[in-house]
Amino acid sequence: MASSITATSRREANRELTRPTFWELFREVFPEIASIPHMDTVNRLLEQIDPAQLEEVVIQTIKRLLRQGRLRALLVDKQYVVAIDGTQKLARRWQWAAEALHRQHGEEVSYAAYVLEAVLVGPQGVSIPFLTEFCENPAGDEAFAKQDRDQLLALCTRAPRLRMAL
Repeated sequence: MASSITATSRREANRELTRPTFWELFREVFPEIASIPHMDTVNRLLEQIDPAQLEEVVIQTIKRLLRQGRLRALLVDKQYVVAIDGTQKLARRWQWAAEALHRQHGEEVSYAAYVLEAVLVGPQGVSIPFLTEFCENPAGDEAFAKQDRDQLLALCTRAPRLRMAL
């Protein structure tokens, strides 16, 4: 759930995670959890995990929680809802990576990190992301024409993984 919070810094994430409204929602889904670690602690842990393995850890955790019935609070008409949507995570006026999507507006070029995410969604507004696919410019493309095309390409590459995950 901490990954569901859009924060520009760990300090801001900590502030969001200690708000009473967050805890009300959090306890609806996880009533047995009394506290969560500071984001600096989470950051130290994540620095030690291979990014390629992180997604598998998240998927296995979600599967285990589903099997144990610990996510029942997210059921809608006795079913879980998975939303798939694209979202921009970062935008800059300079290219920080060759894979960054880029767009030209007149003389100005902008670069963006755009992802397609599969998210487990609950009726309380709780969302738990568990699969992420980065969209990138295909080799040889000067710029991406439509974000829908990139989302579709990412979905096509992720659909088999999504089926296996669930």
